Amino acid sequence: MNSNYDILDAEDANVALQLTFDNIPDLIISDVVIPGKTGLEIASILKKDVRTAHIPIILLTSRNDENHKLEGLKTQADAYITKPFNFQILEQTVATLLDNREKIKDHYSTEILTETKSQTSKKTDRKFISEFAAIVEENISNDQFGIENICSKIGISRIQLYRKVKAILNTNVSDYIISTRLQKAKYYLQHEDISISEVAFKTGFSSATYFSTTFKNSFGMTPKEFKLKKTI
Repeated sequence: MNSNYDILDAEDANVALQLTFDNIPDLIISDVVIPGKTGLEIASILKKDVRTAHIPIILLTSRNDENHKLEGLKTQADAYITKPFNFQILEQTVATLLDNREKIKDHYSTEILTETKSQTSKKTDRKFISEFAAIVEENISNDQFGIENICSKIGISRIQLYRKVKAILNTNVSDYIISTRLQKAKYYLQHEDISISEVAFKTGFSSATYFSTTFKNSFGMTPKEFKLKKTI
C-alpha cells in the first residue's frame, strides 16, 4: 500500500471496531472472514453508527458468487473485491474512494456554511449534520457555548467530534461555530433594526469589539460598514 498512508492493523473484529471508534480512520479495508465477527457484520455496525457512517469500507473475499456480493453491498460497503486481486486495482479503489470523500467534504462545506440544505444520500451523515447544526443554532446566543456542550448532547468524545466534522464538513468545530455566528450576524444586520452591540450579544460574541474584529477579518468590512452598505 502507498507509503503516504498511515495504516492501523487489527488482529480481530473487536480490535478493529475499537480502533475505528477511537481513531475515525479515512478508510477501512476488511476481509469478509476474520476472527470475532465477519467483515459484513463490521460494515453493518459501522455504517449504522453516526460516528463512523461516513467512512468508506472495502470488503475482500475469496467468494465470487453474485449473492455473496449482493449481501456485502447490502451492508453499504463501498467496494467489494474478490481475491485473488490485482494490487493496483485495490490501490486505485482506495484512491478513488478517498477522492470521492474529499468531493463530499467540499459539497458539505459549501452547502452548510452558506445556510442551504445538503442533499447527501447518506442517511446517518444527514442525521449527524442535522443534529450538530441544530445544537449550534440553538445555542447561537450563548457566549459560553463550546465543543464540550456539543459532545455532551450528541454523546461522543472530543476527538470523535473533531474527526467526524472534519471528515464531512472539511472544517474544524470551532471554525464552524464562528462561521455560523457570523452568518447569523449578517442576517441580523440585513434584516433587523438593532445596534451592533445587540447583534454581537444575539450571536454569542463576548463583546462588540471582538465581534467587529472577527467580522472584519472574515468579510473585509466592519459590521457597521456592512449594515450601511446594505441600506444604500
